[in-house]
Amino acid sequence: MKVLRLILLIVASSLMLMAFSTTGSAQAPICQPGSTGFFPLSDLTRTLAAPDYNTATVTNKSTVCAYQIGLAAYRKFDENINNQELFSYQLAVINPGETLMLTVALPECKAQVDLFYGSLIQSFSGGVRYGNRLLAYRHVGTVYCQYPKGNEGCTPGYWKNHENSWPQTGYSPNQVITSVFAKSALYPTLSGKTMLQTLQGGGGPGATGGAQILLRAATAAVLNANANAVDYPRTAAQVIFATNNALNSQNRDTMLKLAATLDGLNNGAGGCPLN
Repeated sequence: MKVLRLILLIVASSLMLMAFSTTGSAQAPICQPGSTGFFPLSDLTRTLAAPDYNTATVTNKSTVCAYQIGLAAYRKFDENINNQELFSYQLAVINPGETLMLTVALPECKAQVDLFYGSLIQSFSGGVRYGNRLLAYRHVGTVYCQYPKGNEGCTPGYWKNHENSWPQTGYSPNQVITSVFAKSALYPTLSGKTMLQTLQGGGGPGATGGAQILLRAATAAVLNANANAVDYPRTAAQVIFATNNALNSQNRDTMLKLAATLDGLNNGAGGCPLN
């Protein structure tokens, strides 16, 4: 009798581990928009567990589709979603008839927790959003997060007129802009310019004009981010990632929104310490 109970216990434990595995691989096709049977919002039942809302349980009711799902926590510095910063995440593939549990760590400050299907969004800068891929979300925490760096920044005007300040950034005035922002290659009239020429640019109509305005602000932003003497509130990697996303959209409004954000940071309240 004891042996039988032990066998039943082992079987039950195995079933629980299978049901709540977070490292699943697809045993059925991972369905994408346009696939037969692709109905993620109705196929995926989900809950975010109170009180912390950092654990999600998802069940896939589909009989034909596997889905890529994820849970992510983003640090909140204010109520502008463009400024949120990815803190932690967990991704998985959920097969037909399977139930998975996802858990993420939370910061010691305000955060937004997003449960989604499809790919992870690293940064919301430039208007990138989950849209209808968002399965559930919660705002948690009571105190806004603090930026890890300060509020200093130098303008495009400063950088184009002070080439002697460039060596500390690791960039060169004659460096081609596509070597920094790869997606600038989508704009032939801009992609051949150097970083210095990009700082000297103005604006113009349409997507190309929007790209020119964004690249001017973004070039100053990466110089600020890499300058040892400037306490800038973004890393160069964050600026480059957000700028490439916006350029890739080829949407003027998306590019202008990010340009405005970067211009604000380049004109930070802490001023330009290189002046």
